[in-house]
Amino acid sequence: MPMFCPMCGGPARFVDIQPDTQSIRCRFCSAEYSAAQLLNEQGQREDPRERRHREIRLPQPKSVKVREDSLDLLITHKWSVSNAIFAIFFGLVWIGFTSLFLLIPANEWEGGEAPPFWFIALFLFIGAVVLTTGIYMLFNSTTYRINRQRLVITHHPLPWPGKTLDLDGVEQLYVKQHISRSNNNTSVTYSLNKVTRDGRHTQIQSGLQPEVALYIEQEIERLLRIKDVPVRGEYGKGGWAEF
Repeated sequence: MPMFCPMCGGPARFVDIQPDTQSIRCRFCSAEYSAAQLLNEQGQREDPRERRHREIRLPQPKSVKVREDSLDLLITHKWSVSNAIFAIFFGLVWIGFTSLFLLIPANEWEGGEAPPFWFIALFLFIGAVVLTTGIYMLFNSTTYRINRQRLVITHHPLPWPGKTLDLDGVEQLYVKQHISRSNNNTSVTYSLNKVTRDGRHTQIQSGLQPEVALYIEQEIERLLRIKDVPVRGEYGKGGWAEF
């Protein structure tokens, strides 16, 4: 008889029972509960996963295209245009402002000595990296080729490193929110992650928009026939609580 965590609905395994305490620690939400009590309650509880699956499926974002190719599912999404425009603008301003230092005669600098060229070149390099990233973001898209064995991530038309991930043994997928604070600035990004049967968490892709990450998670779980359960620390979907 299958067992499910009473806190999050995640699948529980008999092999997780601790011999000394006769308790089980959930691999998803870290809740700890009595194995005997769980067995007594399973017949009276509705499967929390089935309750979650009666919810409305997430809509397909406008930046996402989905098609099937033989036995593979292809999901393509366009990179953020607004972020690309900001990066291009910032890179151009940075390079333009830094280039002005090359036009200033050495005798007009305080102390009569201009900064070393490598110092100015470093700032020009930073601006070039930001500008190039913006150009890539403006023109590029990412395609996820998914089947029951693996996930292949490619970026096009401009070359950008991709990767291939094994989907064998995946028990759950989830989206995680990352908040970075620096001085008075706060940046928020989202990543898609997987959990394998041995409890390992691996990041699939980072820097995603939340609606795109959640939709890709939904479609991969649908293809792999994985029933969605909460994972500790994941970003909520559709308003349900975050853990």
